[in-house]
Amino acid sequence: MLITVGIAALLYVAYSLWFTNTLVEAQNRISAERLVKEFSIAEPQQIEEPLQIEEEVAAPAPVFVPVDPFGLVYIPRLKSDVWAEPLVQGVFHRALSSGIGHYPTTEMPGEVGNFAIAGHRATNGEPFARFERLQQGDSVFIRTKNGWFEYKLVKDKIIQPDEVWVLSDSPEGQGFEPGASLISLTTCDPRFNSYQRWVWWGELVGNYPQDETPKEIQEAQ
Repeated sequence: MLITVGIAALLYVAYSLWFTNTLVEAQNRISAERLVKEFSIAEPQQIEEPLQIEEEVAAPAPVFVPVDPFGLVYIPRLKSDVWAEPLVQGVFHRALSSGIGHYPTTEMPGEVGNFAIAGHRATNGEPFARFERLQQGDSVFIRTKNGWFEYKLVKDKIIQPDEVWVLSDSPEGQGFEPGASLISLTTCDPRFNSYQRWVWWGELVGNYPQDETPKEIQEAQ
């Protein structure tokens, strides 16, 4: 019985650490590619219906249905993990398994206030798996239908899970001026234990039209 329980535990760990990442990354890549095409097309093209409609065949339900993204996240420092990563609305389980989630109660990209996002650090795509690599001065780019928004990371802090003040428009005691346009990146810490949270704050430094890809993005591609 102990051997059986041990095997089951190992299989669950393998599923969590490998299969969920493989499945989610494949689905999110499709979502990101579709959104890139939407952003690149000036005027949507009308697709003509086929003259003859073939008999529909019921397809099996997908194992995972991602939340539709409204933007893309690029972090050159974390390019292997966060490059055209889907940005979705919400921080519930399916949202965070669909990419990087936006806290709905915070501002949108480019707006005055705090645009706050969250991502998994382990399993389910784990876009923030290498969060510890981030440094002061690193760029974070957000691409939406309204263009590109560039933020520069300023400071970070390890916090407790219930410290929601970090998402406020002017996080207390962190030196940000009222009226600033901030970004907050949050994730679990330590990576495989998650009894704390890690937050990085940054400030908006640039805004570019949809067809003007930022230089740092061009150089990193």
